Amino acid sequence: MRLASSIRDELKLSLCLAKASYCDFMKAYCEALGLRKSLEDVKAKGGPAGPDEVGRLKMLVRLAERCLRETVRRLEKLREVIEDEALRGEMTELIKMVGEKVEPFLDFRDEVEGLRPDMEEVRKG
Repeated sequence: MRLASSIRDELKLSLCLAKASYCDFMKAYCEALGLRKSLEDVKAKGGPAGPDEVGRLKMLVRLAERCLRETVRRLEKLREVIEDEALRGEMTELIKMVGEKVEPFLDFRDEVEGLRPDMEEVRKG
């Protein structure tokens, strides 16, 4: 009984860590979105968007990607071992939240990776 109780607590902790990784992802992603908007506003007004800001934007996107990967890694490990219905429900909800953000984030990441320091997009082809 005691062993089963500690395993459940360990799984709950693992789920909490997956949620924390997701929160870190969202924080970095939202900050990157805000910075991108700010840089676009400066550029629209004719001001310079310096390489430092673009570098910071790219750094935030890389950080968000690492956090997203960590979230997915943790969820994959949990998916194999969670049997408790309440925990499985929490995990399913987190998977759904991650799923809603992945595609928009990957599009945003690809867009940011193509930026030069002066905020002009790299022409492909």
